Amino acid sequence: MDHPWKALWIQDPRFAGLTPRNLLHKQNRPAELPPHDPALQNVHMLVRKVFDLPAEPASARLILTADDYYHLYINGQFVGQGPAPAYPFHYNFNTWDVASSLAQGRNVIAVQVYYQGLRNRVWNSADYRQGMFAELAVTTKAGGAIVITSDETWRIRISPAHKSAGTIGYDTQFIEDIDGRLLEVDWQGVGFDDSQWDRPAVSALSDTDYTFVPQVTPPLAVYNLAPKTQRQVSPGRYMLDFGREITGRIAMRVRGPRGHRIAVRCGEELNPDGSVRYQMRCNCTYQDFWTLAGSPGETIEFFDYKAFRYAEVLHVPAPLASGDAWAIVRHYPLDERAADLHSSHPGLDDIWTICAAGVRGCCQETMVDCPSREKGQYVNDAAVTAHSHMLLTGDTRLTRKVLEDAALSRTICPGLMAVAPGTVMQEIAEASLLWPVLLWEYYQHSGDGAFLWDMLPVLEGQMQYFQRYEDAAGLLANVCEKWNLVDWPANCRDGYDFD
Repeated sequence: MDHPWKALWIQDPRFAGLTPRNLLHKQNRPAELPPHDPALQNVHMLVRKVFDLPAEPASARLILTADDYYHLYINGQFVGQGPAPAYPFHYNFNTWDVASSLAQGRNVIAVQVYYQGLRNRVWNSADYRQGMFAELAVTTKAGGAIVITSDETWRIRISPAHKSAGTIGYDTQFIEDIDGRLLEVDWQGVGFDDSQWDRPAVSALSDTDYTFVPQVTPPLAVYNLAPKTQRQVSPGRYMLDFGREITGRIAMRVRGPRGHRIAVRCGEELNPDGSVRYQMRCNCTYQDFWTLAGSPGETIEFFDYKAFRYAEVLHVPAPLASGDAWAIVRHYPLDERAADLHSSHPGLDDIWTICAAGVRGCCQETMVDCPSREKGQYVNDAAVTAHSHMLLTGDTRLTRKVLEDAALSRTICPGLMAVAPGTVMQEIAEASLLWPVLLWEYYQHSGDGAFLWDMLPVLEGQMQYFQRYEDAAGLLANVCEKWNLVDWPANCRDGYDFD
C-alpha cells in the first residue's frame, strides 16, 4: 500500500540484528536451515505508550500490525486482536476506530505482541521477523489534530511469566505454563509505572522487508461466554460444560496462596469416568498451567485458542463461585440469524446445526481445516467451507482472502500451494486444482469482476503448470511435483495409494 508511514518498526532488541529467514520453498526441495533459537520462541512482548489528549476526541483511527500476532488494549480495556496470518511481502494491518476508548487527559496504548517461532500451517513464523508498528491519528472536538506513532519513546517488557510445557498438534501451539508471580499486574492501564521498562529496537518501515496492505477481512468477534453448567466434582476439581463446541480460551477468578499451581484441561469429549478427555484424538494435549500470584480476586487468562466443549480445572484452592469461570470465544464475525433452517424432521435440523457450527469454528482469521491440530488454510477444505460460509452469511470477504493467500503462493510454485499462508510447504494437486473452482464460486456469489480479472494471470500460470502433465486422453498423469490426496483410511483404499 502506498502510504506515507510515519511510524517506526519496534522490536525486541534480540531480534534486531537477525537476518530474516526465507522459509518458502518447493515441498520436494526443502531449505536447509539451522534450528530456530529456542530462547526466541514463545515470546510475549508487552508494549506501552502513554500520551495526553488536550481535549475530548471527535475521531481517532489506529493503524496497527504485529508479527506474529497482537492483543490490543486502550486505557486498560481490550479492543481487539490480529492481524490475519500473511506472507511478509503482503502483510496485513488492521485499522481500528478507537475514539470511544480515548478520553481527554492521560491515555495509554498497550499491546501484547506474540512471536511464536514455530513452523506450522498457520503462521509465517520461525523466520525471526518480530515486532510491530502503530499510527494513531486523533482529531479532538476542539479542532486539534494529534498523531502518535510507534518509535523509540515507547516502552517494552519481555514477559518472563509466559513459559512453555511443550507443543501440541502439528507444532500448532505451545502448552501454556504461566507464572502469575511474574506477571505485570494491570500493565494495560493508564496508572501503571513503566519507567523501569526497556526501550525497543527501532527501524524505518522502509528498512524492513515487509510490504504492508490493509486486511480485507474484519477483525474477529471476541466475547465472553459463561458455561452452561459449572459444578464441583471433588475437592479442588471443577467441571465446566459450555453446551457446544467453541473456539476460544479459558479465563477465571481464582483465590489462593502465592505459588499454588492449578491445571486447566480442555476437550471435546468426556472419558467414561466423566473427566475431560484432554489428550484428544487430534494429537492435541489440552492441559495448561497457572501459578497463582496470591493477590485477592486474581484473574487468570490464557492467550492462545483451542477447540473444546468441556473444561476441567484441577487443584483449585478455594471454591469457584458461579460466574468465576468463563470462556473468551473468538471466530470470524458471523450473524447466526442471517440464515436458519427449521423443518419437520429433527434429524435434518440437527445436521444443519452441526454443519453451521463447523463453519463458525473453522472460520477464524483464516478459513482453517480444523481449529485444533493443524489450523491450516487448505484450499481443498476451504472449497467446502467457503461455499457454506457464503451461503450462511452473504459475506464473501473471507473467501476472497482464501483465494488471495493461495494466489500469493505462486511465488513458490505457479501451480500454487495446498495451504497458504504458513511456513509448512505442502503441495497437493487436487487442492491446487480446486482454486479455480472456488474462484468461480466466489465470483458467482460476489459479482466481483475486478478481483476475477486480477486473478486471471494467476489462473493462466496455474493452467500452464498443469498442462505439462496432460496425457493423450486429456487427463493429468504423473504429477510428480505435487502429491495426490488419498484421504481414506488405509483399509478402505482398495489397494490404491500415492507415494
